Amino acid sequence: MDFKDVVNNRHSIRQFLSDPVSIEKIKEILTVAQLAPSAGNRQAYRVVIVTNMERNALLSRVVAPVKVVFCAAVEESEQRYGDRGRALYAVQDATILAAYFQLALVNDGLASVWEGGFWTERVKGLVEIEDNFIPVAIIAVGYPAIEKSGHRRKLLDEIVLKVI
Repeated sequence: MDFKDVVNNRHSIRQFLSDPVSIEKIKEILTVAQLAPSAGNRQAYRVVIVTNMERNALLSRVVAPVKVVFCAAVEESEQRYGDRGRALYAVQDATILAAYFQLALVNDGLASVWEGGFWTERVKGLVEIEDNFIPVAIIAVGYPAIEKSGHRRKLLDEIVLKVI
């Protein structure tokens, strides 16, 4: 699949087949996603792969064989960039990784949905992480149970403020 096909085929899917997704496949895809840029190449992020269905259900309403919790490693970025690293760069690093992960999933025939509506402290407790890691996204992953096509997007003229 070429890059345009990957992007065109990426949709938010909230209905997944119950077919399991192997941890090895998730790790392979994460290895590709790890090529994402990061501030100063700090790679100030960590992920938690959740396959336990009871814990998955507690993380969010979407039922999926796997959920990956993307966390900003705030102290790693703060060491180099101070407050801006803690408040912004670590979050950017983790979200860029998550976006690359979603695209790499499509390339391997998997589907996903980005889940951002969660209580940070609850998620931290459920996935048992320390305070220096901040969950910024949960990506639900599985084989799609439905097909989607087309993207409703604003016209380019609506999002480009100006060319200077």
